[in-house]
Amino acid sequence: MNGKQISVCISLFLALKGTCLAAAPPSGTVQFHGSIVEPGCTSRASTQAAFELNGCPFPGHAVTMKVNSLGPVIRGHGSVNVKRLADSGQKDRYYDSQYELVDGAGKPVRSGMYLITLSMP
Repeated sequence: MNGKQISVCISLFLALKGTCLAAAPPSGTVQFHGSIVEPGCTSRASTQAAFELNGCPFPGHAVTMKVNSLGPVIRGHGSVNVKRLADSGQKDRYYDSQYELVDGAGKPVRSGMYLITLSMP
């Protein structure tokens, strides 16, 4: 090997070594503080576009829902939203509610795969 080949080999070795070191996973600690004071809701999906949340703690009335499509969007279903169909009201500490996925025209969505994210205070 001449000097040029040796310098190319050393340069390649150092370049690959630096890349491998840069790809090392970061280390650290994730900490959570607090406690869960209420049990979560029980959910049930029907064969139609409706789903239920049962046994939710009362602050769940302030729930926000976000719908994301997990597959190709069908024509006419560009924006899919959640519509509340029924609610057990404020009679007790826990409540039940029924929801339905609707398209931009307010018609029930009967096909597709969607991820529904619930956020409760």
